[in-house]
Amino acid sequence: MQPAMFVAIALVAISAAALWAVALVDVFQRADWEFPRRGPDSNDRLFWTFVVVFLSSIGSLWYYLNVMRPFPRHRG
Repeated sequence: MQPAMFVAIALVAISAAALWAVALVDVFQRADWEFPRRGPDSNDRLFWTFVVVFLSSIGSLWYYLNVMRPFPRHRG
């Protein structure tokens, strides 16, 4: 394998792992009312935890595009 290809694959893998970690931390730190479906019996945290854990990089990207970006977490 050529060094440039190895570096490119390594950067993609590191970026995917970083996005996975950030998404997983966000799922656990986000309050229940900060998820898109804010109902009293909403299982959004459980659903997104399964998506991020079992679908890995694709699930993390899906979580980022559907929850993190449109519904930024309130810090403070």
